[in-house]
Amino acid sequence: MLSTRALSYSYDGIRHLHYPDLDAAAGETLLVTGMSGSGKSTLLHLLGSLLSPSSGTIWLNGTELTALKAAKADRFRKENIGIVFQKAHFIKALSVKDNLRLAAHGSNGNDANRLMQELGIADLKHRAPATLSQGEQQRAAVARALINRPSLLLADEPTSNLDDHNAAQVIRLLQQQALAVAAALVIVTHDFRLKQIISKSIHLS
Repeated sequence: MLSTRALSYSYDGIRHLHYPDLDAAAGETLLVTGMSGSGKSTLLHLLGSLLSPSSGTIWLNGTELTALKAAKADRFRKENIGIVFQKAHFIKALSVKDNLRLAAHGSNGNDANRLMQELGIADLKHRAPATLSQGEQQRAAVARALINRPSLLLADEPTSNLDDHNAAQVIRLLQQQALAVAAALVIVTHDFRLKQIISKSIHLS
């Protein structure tokens, strides 16, 4: 499913980040921990094909992401990768449902309705994102990331502002939804509580 080899990234040729090799199968969860500045978010952007590595390779479902040109990489990301950012970025003028439909690639309104129902936000579909609570926005962000049934689901600090109970709920939600679409789930975080929930992890130092 997902694998990386000898991955590295350089900022201005001065600061070099070197990453351990990663492997994650369909439906599997991989936790990536590390303190601020360890390169967690950079890794997420590399896996999401939002950044190009200085060296190394990233493979997803038999496709080498690191070999794709910009336009093909953009298309591949839209079709195969869902990203839940630490801060949800919605188009304020659109409803929750319209934000989901805008993100959809070859999808329709029924997919958006199904996801919102499964995530418990069906009654919010005509609301503006700004009127939702933090937890509701997070669920809407998960729905948007899943709208194209991705092969890879990436989550950036999904529990950083949550108490123990709600943190565990969010992780279960992400795992359940990733399993439902047979996606590999990679969570990057400095929240070391998650090591008690997720067995497979690597630490960046």
